[in-house]
Amino acid sequence: MSFDSYTNSGQGQNLFQQLVVQANRDPVNGVDVADPGGGPYQIDRKWINLVSKNYWRYQGQGIWVKESGSIGPALDFIVPNGTSPVFPDAGGNVTLTSSDSSVTITGSPNTIDFKLETGADITKIGVDAQTSPGTNPVVPDGTGKIVLEGGATFATGTQANPIRTNSLAANTIDLQIQLAGSHGGSSTANDFGVSQFDSNQFNVTSGFVQLKGGTTPPTLGIVGDDTTVVTPNSSGNITLQGLVVANATHAKAVYTESPGANTEKIDVQLSAAIASTDVTKVGLAAFSNAQFTVDSNGFVQLVGGGTGAIETITGDDGTAVTPVSANVNILGATVANGTNAKPLYTKKTSSGTETIDIQLTEAVGSSGVNNAGIASFNSSNFVVDSNGYVSSFQSNIIGASNLGIAYSGGTFTILGANGSALSSTNPAYVTVPSLNLSGQLITFKITSNSTFKDNASGSSQIAGNTFGVSIASGAYNQDLPFFLYAVLNSAQTSPSIENTLTFMISRMPNVNTTLGSGKISYLGSGSVTTQGGFFALASITPSNYYSSSALCIGSFRMQSTSSLADWTVQTLNANDGIGRFQENTLFFVPQGAFGAAANAWYFNNGGTAPKMSQSNPLYVVTRNNIMTLWAAMGAITSNGSGSVPLQLAAPYTFGGFVYGSGYIITTSVPTATASAVLVGDRTGTNENAIEMYFTGSGSFNELLNSEVGSGSNLQDTLGYFANLLISFS
Repeated sequence: MSFDSYTNSGQGQNLFQQLVVQANRDPVNGVDVADPGGGPYQIDRKWINLVSKNYWRYQGQGIWVKESGSIGPALDFIVPNGTSPVFPDAGGNVTLTSSDSSVTITGSPNTIDFKLETGADITKIGVDAQTSPGTNPVVPDGTGKIVLEGGATFATGTQANPIRTNSLAANTIDLQIQLAGSHGGSSTANDFGVSQFDSNQFNVTSGFVQLKGGTTPPTLGIVGDDTTVVTPNSSGNITLQGLVVANATHAKAVYTESPGANTEKIDVQLSAAIASTDVTKVGLAAFSNAQFTVDSNGFVQLVGGGTGAIETITGDDGTAVTPVSANVNILGATVANGTNAKPLYTKKTSSGTETIDIQLTEAVGSSGVNNAGIASFNSSNFVVDSNGYVSSFQSNIIGASNLGIAYSGGTFTILGANGSALSSTNPAYVTVPSLNLSGQLITFKITSNSTFKDNASGSSQIAGNTFGVSIASGAYNQDLPFFLYAVLNSAQTSPSIENTLTFMISRMPNVNTTLGSGKISYLGSGSVTTQGGFFALASITPSNYYSSSALCIGSFRMQSTSSLADWTVQTLNANDGIGRFQENTLFFVPQGAFGAAANAWYFNNGGTAPKMSQSNPLYVVTRNNIMTLWAAMGAITSNGSGSVPLQLAAPYTFGGFVYGSGYIITTSVPTATASAVLVGDRTGTNENAIEMYFTGSGSFNELLNSEVGSGSNLQDTLGYFANLLISFS
């Protein structure tokens, strides 16, 4: 059910509320006379057809009258938001509210007033113009609406305002806007309008317009050094002209000025020769190709180099020489040795002149770089070729120069003559017969040391080489001479490649060639076991040196360790070195050496060698490979036995006839009555054996082992010597 309230129009207030019948049909006269409670309908009782919305009033007497021109009281309200429909409450009331107070609702008798707080309702709108059927003002249509729509655009300057309203139809307003145009002079408020932008010149992002390529303002004019504003012509162009002007035409090197309307001129001055720096005098320049180079990037350099030009010259004296008339004189002078602090000395001698002093050489007691100087050479003693190369007339004599030897810490070294290391600035020279150019010599320049390590070093490189030496027991504890050789590489079979020379050592005093296979060893490798073998002071291929040219250049001495396992160089003395060959050195032979019986100087030779405490065999060697040996017999401690020749063990094997002589200091010679003694070579297989013969009464008898001893045998001193030619084997 819902209620409709009636108001007594004469009193302005509600008098009563009557119940309204709600049904889905119209009332039926004569039938619908009583309400559902059984009581009769009262006059003016209301009936509403909820379907057709017809509204009826009870007239009495069973008659219902349809109320024409009215749809009856509000039974509910249809609303767009919240609960819909909205029904009156039990009292038949619906409360009108404004939750945000934006509408003021005011009630008065028979009236409810709704007022928007923002102002009054619009009833008409005035416009700038109207074209029938449009009106001015424009009023709402029957539904209270006015249509506001976008209208046409119009050219700039054709209307009073850039935006105008125009009514072209009833209840309608068109908004019209002018297009942007081109205007000279200053900005005018009513000349703006909507526009579009050339994408080649502008960027537009979210309506924000920028010039293409940057955010800075556009150039509207150009102002040069003359302060004249140059503006574009009618085509929007400014003409820029470039001109070359004389130096100092303007106050600065580049100057801009306007020679006429819409034109700016750029003046660039030429360069000038000036005395000192001045930024206002710089300018364009061309460069002489005889003195300068200019690359494709305009980079300028002096011809011949990338370093700076010479402005002054400062010599050893520290005084700068500046040019005079763009020229510096550089003069040369020779001065006496010691005039200046160094051989070549530069100094200023006058304005614009630098002098180079070069001192003369002189004879001094020791090497010193500041003693050097220029020299001329006596043509009787020296030859100077076209390259200034100086050589003495004796420079190609076979031998070595600036070469020496040293021994320290178990290392034997071939080095410079003054004890300094050989190098490119301290070379040695060795001249030897050429292998490939018969009858000619070849000189080698030696620029590095050669060494070998012996037993004393703890890491010997010569161990295992016996060099034809033997000892019955123990060490060979007497000095043995060893000779230094320069040996060519026989594998270099062409003069153009004959450039390798190796230093070697051997027991041979003087030979001019090496032997073949098995006769050459080298650092830490191989072994030579004969007196003619060579040991190289370098890592080599031995076969490259077989039967090769060799030159003896010096000597030194060594002793062996036990059982000849290794060797130790002896402290060097005046008889050792380059050009020294031990020719005046006496060497002693120890007992048991070179095949002699133990504790003896003689071979057993199939018998028993005599032993004695004093025999003192000693020898010397010469550069012609001759060994001279002296020996004496005395103080016999053990008789010899056996009818075999007495044979002394010599330190070298030898070949050919041995010649020598001896003397006897004795009262009893068992095999001869004369005192003459001859010395001869061996008759057996011992290649280093020396035998003795006695002559007397026309007989020639060998001295036997059994004849050396006490009693009837030889017991007094026998002295003798022998000369023999050392075998190269």
